[in-house]
Amino acid sequence: MGRLQKAMSFLGLADEDYDEFEPYEEPIPSGPVRVGRTAEPDPTTSMRAIGREEGVTPLPQGVVPRPVVRPLSAPKSSNKVHVVMINEFKDCEEVGVHAREGDFVIVNMQSVPNELARRVTDFIAGLSFGLGGKMEKTAAKVFLLRPTDTDMSDDEKARLAERGLYN
Repeated sequence: MGRLQKAMSFLGLADEDYDEFEPYEEPIPSGPVRVGRTAEPDPTTSMRAIGREEGVTPLPQGVVPRPVVRPLSAPKSSNKVHVVMINEFKDCEEVGVHAREGDFVIVNMQSVPNELARRVTDFIAGLSFGLGGKMEKTAAKVFLLRPTDTDMSDDEKARLAERGLYN
C-alpha cells in the first residue's frame, strides 16, 4: 500500500482492504476470429480495381520503390535587382515589397544621418532573417538583400560596381 493510499485510508477517504487491482484475463474466443474490417462493404458504393488496362503496371516481385524528392515550387528563373535610395524610414516599405517578391534589393543609405541608417539597418536585418535570405554589406552604408540559395550574376555585380554600390 502506497503512502497516498495509507493517508487516504487514515482520513477515511478510501478502504483499507482495497490495495491493488486483481489480475484480469481476456476470455478466449471460441470459434474463428476475424481480423481487420468487421463490417461488410456497402453494396451501394462501387469499387473498381486498378489494373494494367488503366496504365498501372505492377512492380516485379522483390523490387522496392525509391522515394522521389521534388521541389514544392520551381525557383525564379531570373531575379530582378532593385536599388532603393533611403531618404526617410517610410522608404523601407519598398525594400520589404521587393524582398518579399524574392528579388535582390540594394539598400543605399549613403545620404541619411547615422541614426536613421542604424534604424534602417536593423529593419532590413530583421526582414532578411524573417524571409530566410541573406544580408551583405557591399559598400559604406550600402547593403544587399538576397533571397535564399541565390547569387547575383557577374554582369549585375559589375554594373553595380560602376555605380559605387558593390565592391
